[in-house]
Amino acid sequence: MLEIFLHQLHDHLKSLRFQLSLVLLVAFFAANGLVYGWKAERLVDEVGRVEAESARRFDGVSDLGGMLRTSYRIHMRPLETGFMVEGGQDWSTDTVYLDIESGDGVARTGRVVAVNHWMDRFEIVDWALIVRIAVSFLAIALAYDTLSGERERGTLALLLIHPISRARIVAAKLGAHLSALLAAVLVGAVLSLVILALQGGVQLSLPLLAPLALFLLGTLCYAAFFLLLAMAVSARARTSASALVTLMVIWAALVVVIPQAAYLAGARAVAAPDWNRVWDYWGEVRDNLNLEGLTPRGREEGAVDDYSVEREVARRLNESEKEHRQLYEEARLREVRQFEVTQGLSLISPGYAFQGTAEALLGTGLVRYKAFVKAAKEYVRTLRTYVRDLDAADGDSPHILYLPDYVSERPLDHRDIPRFGGVRVSLASAVSGSYLPISILLLETAAAFLICLWAFLRAPVVDRE
Repeated sequence: MLEIFLHQLHDHLKSLRFQLSLVLLVAFFAANGLVYGWKAERLVDEVGRVEAESARRFDGVSDLGGMLRTSYRIHMRPLETGFMVEGGQDWSTDTVYLDIESGDGVARTGRVVAVNHWMDRFEIVDWALIVRIAVSFLAIALAYDTLSGERERGTLALLLIHPISRARIVAAKLGAHLSALLAAVLVGAVLSLVILALQGGVQLSLPLLAPLALFLLGTLCYAAFFLLLAMAVSARARTSASALVTLMVIWAALVVVIPQAAYLAGARAVAAPDWNRVWDYWGEVRDNLNLEGLTPRGREEGAVDDYSVEREVARRLNESEKEHRQLYEEARLREVRQFEVTQGLSLISPGYAFQGTAEALLGTGLVRYKAFVKAAKEYVRTLRTYVRDLDAADGDSPHILYLPDYVSERPLDHRDIPRFGGVRVSLASAVSGSYLPISILLLETAAAFLICLWAFLRAPVVDRE
């Protein structure tokens, strides 16, 4: 078995096919390093600008009224491992806008970094894309003639003379193919890291080893699937040429056609959210209050009847806020559901099972988005609790939360306002939230192994013609 492994590996290392594959992969990874190095430089400036603007909003607050009138925003810092798995960071929500005044307490999501919706149409050349497309293609190029080539050269009969089972031959050849392919990926990955480090896009450190190892683990399963698929087709094909043609058709269906079909099916399966209804809601509420004559009168005039009108306005706004929050959540969840349905259908493709696995292992994608929105909601509650506690301590306040003109006028130190603590997704929570793509990738790889073994066991030793 070891002799077969070493012989197959030696053939790869000296073959022009493998050498060209190595050059191609290295070129892709080098491009990744250059592009993400430039991107890191831009993001440093953009993130600095966004954080400075957010800090200025806090710095300008001097009392509770000013705090309620201020619109805040919190954002996710780009992941340092984005060059491995971008995970939608360039098109999904990176910011939550917060208004803690009564009637505007919904945490609205959006983007402030790198917004260009035309550019969103282009794929990001991260490691996951390189593996999903280039590595799967190169796996087929390396293994399409594993058995058919041996049969055409007449060496298969000689190979089977040895007292070794066909299952062990499969394992030995798979090990050789996988070693060669992962070696090429590793060379490219190291080159990408070096380029990024030289440009200042990443810091080479021990904490980087864990996501790197997890990414390579996912790559191992994905590459094994296409190698096993290629070996199975090679075992049953009449010639190496017919095996290659068959595999190219299968590759196009799995990597290109199925994901596009899943996108169309997902868009039709779940109705699009009605965002116009969400954004128009508060204008209608305030117009109705004005028509009923429910308009805050000012602090001195309202004190005559203990702010009866103002309290009614606050009560109505709080009731309306609950309905608005429900409308917003329904729209947001419908948007997420569209993506989840599309993602679920696309998992039929091993490429997107790998994509989902990589995003889960590195804590990005939909899992990170959900964690961010959850943390933002908790932060809104924290700010409102802070306002309520400070206002309760002032006996001169009308205590009409959360109307800016009817709360405590005592000065406050903006440095005491709670700040957003950020969001981190642990490996355990990411995996538990994305167990489906991980499970499917493992099952697809196991199924490919069984199919490959079956094909080898039934493969003819010589040409049937």
